[in-house]
Amino acid sequence: MNNYLKKLLGVMLTSLFFISVNVTPIFAESLVNDDIKINDNITEKKDGISSSSNDIDENTNQDKITDYGNNKIKEENEDDSVKNNLSENSLKENDKNNTKEVNKTKKYSLSSINDYAVPSESDYNFSSGKITGLNSSYINGLSDEQKLNIRLEIPESINGIAVTSIGDNAFKASNYANCKITYLDLSNCSNLTSIGSWAFYSDTVMEGNLVFPNTLTTISDHAFDGCKSLSGSLTIPDSVTTLGTYAFSGCSSMTGRLTVSNNLALIQNYAFYNSGFTGELIIPNGVSSINNSAFRQSNSYDGFTKAVIPEGVTVIDATAFSYQNALSKVILPKRSLTKINTPAFRYTGLTGAFVIPDSVQTIAATAFASTKLTTVYIPDNEYSVLSGYVASSTFSSCSNLTAIVCSSSNYTNIYNTLASSDKPKLGYPVTVTFNDGDN
Repeated sequence: MNNYLKKLLGVMLTSLFFISVNVTPIFAESLVNDDIKINDNITEKKDGISSSSNDIDENTNQDKITDYGNNKIKEENEDDSVKNNLSENSLKENDKNNTKEVNKTKKYSLSSINDYAVPSESDYNFSSGKITGLNSSYINGLSDEQKLNIRLEIPESINGIAVTSIGDNAFKASNYANCKITYLDLSNCSNLTSIGSWAFYSDTVMEGNLVFPNTLTTISDHAFDGCKSLSGSLTIPDSVTTLGTYAFSGCSSMTGRLTVSNNLALIQNYAFYNSGFTGELIIPNGVSSINNSAFRQSNSYDGFTKAVIPEGVTVIDATAFSYQNALSKVILPKRSLTKINTPAFRYTGLTGAFVIPDSVQTIAATAFASTKLTTVYIPDNEYSVLSGYVASSTFSSCSNLTAIVCSSSNYTNIYNTLASSDKPKLGYPVTVTFNDGDN
């Protein structure tokens, strides 16, 4: 009887073992999926699972193995779950960063699809041939992205009426809050005659190469002032007779050649101040005056390499070419120029010998200061003997200057005027005749 009970008990234990092993994966999966935690009375150890109950004896080793298997599966599934969560978080973070980069790129992108706006004819405020800006209903209908990327392609006509004028303040940056004009194309404006004052003032991100029609007569004050993203060369057609002050001031990305209209009477104050034009500048024959700071540069740009100033120009005004660092040669008119104002050529790259024309009546203070000139020739004319013909600082801080050549008749006047550092450089030619006794 005892043997029979022992056998029966063994069969029952064996059955429980197999049932426990078969059920464990399902039970473990249920723990993971339903987030059921193991009771606090089970303590995990590196080498297995230890029960806090004293009711388990040596005959329950199989249950310990089963519990170990359960928890091992749970640990593996939890590890996989953590990895998946980390992976998902990384992907989300990458997606977030990528989105930021895309948005950052799209903000001023001119090539992205559907993120810029090109106004149609009906989107302009227009009357009697003049465009005065964009209408507010058009602006209000743009998305935030489009407001930051408005491309202007000015049409030849609107409703069959030729566009002849762009009005004052028409596209001035401050008139369009939270908007950016990023591109300008005037190539279709074949009937355009005038561009008003402040028309495109401070549109700093507005790109494009300006092409003006031969019908254009007037570019008013500050028309393109501060448009530092316009680029390339610039040709102001001969049809232009009026060029306003600060017209192209601050157009620093225009680093090509500048060609000026032959029908301008003067180059206005600050007309090309801090523009980036390079190469050779040829002033047209009709110009009589180059006004204050007309081509003045900041010391961050090199500027022109040569300037040719024609007969007819009478005055080169204050700081007209100052800080044109690359300007190594200037050809002045020989008969018409009367005044070189202060400090017209200061901080330019003028080098070598320089001849002051006979017609010049005044060379003002610091006119040639801080240049690289080595020799200056002062004419023997009726003005050079007068007080005020030169100033004490006219040639100051010219570290390469070794000779200032005048005549014997104006030597005293100029010597008395020059700074003490320049007096030793002053001299005049002496003709020596030797008598060999044969006469």
